Amino acid sequence: MDTLDTQEIRSPAGLTPRAIESIRKGGNWMMFFAILLFVYMALLLVIGVWMGNETGLGGAMIISYLIVDVVLFFPAYFLYQAANHFKNFASGGSEEILEEGLVKNAFYWTFMGVLTIIFFSIFVIALIAGGAGFLTTISGLE
Repeated sequence: MDTLDTQEIRSPAGLTPRAIESIRKGGNWMMFFAILLFVYMALLLVIGVWMGNETGLGGAMIISYLIVDVVLFFPAYFLYQAANHFKNFASGGSEEILEEGLVKNAFYWTFMGVLTIIFFSIFVIALIAGGAGFLTTISGLE
C-alpha cells in the first residue's frame, strides 16, 4: 500500500476538505445570523420612532432604541466580517483570510461575553434593589 493512499489531502492551511467544508457551512450560518441582526436593528429603530411618537416620550424613546441599535451594531458587524472571511477562505482563500476571520470571530465572542456580563450585573443589581425595596415596604407595614 502506498503512503499516499492513506494520507488525506490537505489545504495550504493544513486543513482537510471536511474542515474546509465545515468552515464554509459555518460561515453561511454566521452570515444568516448577521443579516438577521441587521434586520432586527432596522425594525427596532422603526419601532422606537413609532413608539416615541405614539407615547409622547418622543426623543427619549428614540434615543434609548438608538443606543440599543448602536450596541447591537458591533456584534452584527463582527459576525458579518467573520462570515465573509470564512466563506472566502473556503472558496480557495489564503491562510491570512482564515486568520482574519478567526480574529473577527474572537471579537464577536469577546463583545458578546462582555455584554452578557454587563447585563447580568445590571440584573443582579436590580434584584438586590428590588429585594431591598420589598423588605423596606414589608417592614413599614408592621
